[in-house]
Amino acid sequence: GYYDDRPENEYREWQREILRECYRVAGEGASLFYVHKVRIDSGEINHPVEWLRSEDNPWSLRQEIVWNRKSTHNHEPTLFRPLDERIYWMTKGTPTIPEDGIQMDSVWTFHGPWPDTEHPAPFPEELPKRCLEAVGTEGNVVLDPMGGSMTTCAVADELGYQSIGLDINRD
Repeated sequence: GYYDDRPENEYREWQREILRECYRVAGEGASLFYVHKVRIDSGEINHPVEWLRSEDNPWSLRQEIVWNRKSTHNHEPTLFRPLDERIYWMTKGTPTIPEDGIQMDSVWTFHGPWPDTEHPAPFPEELPKRCLEAVGTEGNVVLDPMGGSMTTCAVADELGYQSIGLDINRD
């Protein structure tokens, strides 16, 4: 149900298409946390900032958070092991944040996906929890357009938010 081996230009357009649709349905002041690793193609990196900064992306790129996953599930033996992913905080207008502000650092260290799970790369609960605690306010609705194992929705529900999760794979 999932095809990740697309040509780079097709992959980028697919990502921008998702971002545009999320922007369309988001309310003013919305935040979007976009988690993505640096992609490698023929020994060269393709950094997500390249498509996030394009004019096709209506979101404002507010901040980059580095997630030290302490693990990797895809390793190319001719390169250093990628233990990090990026979390891009994007906003629609001025973001809505809690009254006491954001009380977190921009480098997060906690273990990433555990091997041999039903999903190839499930997020640990800590990831959506930090995002929601950073900017969540009463009445927010959480949308996860690539829900996978629906961790984000489960955490949103635990924190008292209404959530909507979608995924290309029905299972």
